[in-house]
Amino acid sequence: YRREADGGVSHVDFARFVAAVSQDTLRYGVGVGWLRWVGPHWSPEPDESPAYNAMDAAAALLLGATDQHPWAAASAQVLQHARQRHLIAKELSMQPDVRVQPADMDTHEHLLAFQNGIVDLRTGELQPHDPTLLQTQAALVDYNPAAHHSGTRWARFLTEVHPDPEVRDYVQ
Repeated sequence: YRREADGGVSHVDFARFVAAVSQDTLRYGVGVGWLRWVGPHWSPEPDESPAYNAMDAAAALLLGATDQHPWAAASAQVLQHARQRHLIAKELSMQPDVRVQPADMDTHEHLLAFQNGIVDLRTGELQPHDPTLLQTQAALVDYNPAAHHSGTRWARFLTEVHPDPEVRDYVQ
């Protein structure tokens, strides 16, 4: 960690600490902005609030450790100071564990996120959500492998445009 000339902790140090505390709940997408993990997917946010929320969580962690570490209260104050927060957020957006490229998002064409997990479209297997997959979209419903659509408008449409049952099964 880099130290300031006066021996204090730098913004980079605070950014590294916040990145470590936030782990898989905060990302910064280049050209996208801040992303917050909302369970089934990463949600782009229009401002720095995800970074500030991560700083608040880190500050709370520090405040909980003041009995063992007297310096923790002063560090928590830095994380809550408006001007410092902006500078720390800027450094945080550059941290390798936080920063992601757009080309790294939504790259798993065979996976589809639902509210209750991620479905591998090749096997139909439902898997737990995984923030490391960097999915930014999810269906607004739960996956139900027992659902069927025989007799529905969709089934009739598929039969009309794909008379071959094998092709219909593939398209579904």
